[in-house]
Amino acid sequence: MSIEAIAKTLHVTAPDPRSKLVLLGLANHADSHGGHAWPSVATLAAYADCSERTVQRCLRTLEDEGLIVRADWQPDHIRIDRRPVCYQITVARNDTDARGDTHDTPHDGRGVTSEVERGDTCVTRTVSEPTPVGTQPSYAKRLAQTLQSEHDWQPPDDLGSQPLHTRYRTLLAAAARLLPDQQHNIAMGVIADYWKAADPDSTPLPPPTRSHLGRLVRRYGGVAVLDAIGEALQWGAGARPEDQSDPRALTKYATAVLTRQEVAA
Repeated sequence: MSIEAIAKTLHVTAPDPRSKLVLLGLANHADSHGGHAWPSVATLAAYADCSERTVQRCLRTLEDEGLIVRADWQPDHIRIDRRPVCYQITVARNDTDARGDTHDTPHDGRGVTSEVERGDTCVTRTVSEPTPVGTQPSYAKRLAQTLQSEHDWQPPDDLGSQPLHTRYRTLLAAAARLLPDQQHNIAMGVIADYWKAADPDSTPLPPPTRSHLGRLVRRYGGVAVLDAIGEALQWGAGARPEDQSDPRALTKYATAVLTRQEVAA
């Protein structure tokens, strides 16, 4: 049991109350850094007063939101064929802002992708100064600083003068190349930032939309999803004017773009 992990988790904005209880249950079994958490699904179901199937859905949602990742660490005293899935609570390894933002700044290390079942996300606690990416929201700034300071990434000289979508696409493509093990979590953070930067007055991405985007990222990759969202924003989802800032309408349009490309290929 970790008081530190529980204290940090209490301030997180989870997708829904049940997922928050499951997250707190994981924190109750985690170490002070939010790692080594492997309670059984039955235990989490008892904490959250719900069925085991509901717990499994909550765990998938928390993964899609980037609040937890599957860790490399495994308990050595348990037989390999009976070892549980171990989780890392990402917020417990990074300070959160007043909004409860839990996207961690990627750092060279182990990570999670749609193809790798286990991975541990390391984070950088530093707050970045303005970077050539421009006046982007905090996650993009921290990501750019990490790529520049720790992976020798040199952004194009004219990146700051490029259109918003080009700047985010360049950053995400560089991160996918330099930090391949963390592509999913990085893509979710960059997409959320891009959404806010493209239309500061738009409706925040609701949990169901974020979960749907997480599934799209796993299937098509972060850059492809970012491109599809860019087209949706450009064309207003091809819908009524009042739908042009509606996350559900734009995500539906982006999904149609990706599906059309998949069929064409």
